[in-house]
Amino acid sequence: PTLNPKQEQRFWDKIDVPYQPSCCWEWTAWKTHGGYGQVGINNVHYVAHRVAYTMLIGPIPEDMVADHLCRNRKCCNPDHIEIITLAENKERGYGPCALHSKKTHCPAGHEYNAQQLAAITAQAQPQVIVAPAPRQRKVTKVKRVNGELIPEYEPELQ
Repeated sequence: PTLNPKQEQRFWDKIDVPYQPSCCWEWTAWKTHGGYGQVGINNVHYVAHRVAYTMLIGPIPEDMVADHLCRNRKCCNPDHIEIITLAENKERGYGPCALHSKKTHCPAGHEYNAQQLAAITAQAQPQVIVAPAPRQRKVTKVKRVNGELIPEYEPELQ
């Protein structure tokens, strides 16, 4: 995004740049649930480390991602960010797929063959299980029995 001077000043005011420029420059404002700094510019949300990188180094190609070499998701220091492919970023990660893809031997020390490695990687894929929604019944009263609160429900509909 292109920032005007006022937006640029507001952006940098939200980054804690320590006296040692080699340290992490931590985003101090709004963060995503994943811990990444987030900034709103002209009613659009951007990830803060990508904005800082673009302002100081240059644009990031659309098919590339910004990887934190320091592993600090709040960091906006462009020296701590490397532009890589999504596949390389996943491989560098610590999620189940990345961890399983790095296995070469079974727990007993035997080397896996290519077919076994493919099966291990496939098992690491998240399984989505859709459970039926529970039928909701209205609580009509709560009573105490032997010190425990016991809810009473309205009769189930047939």
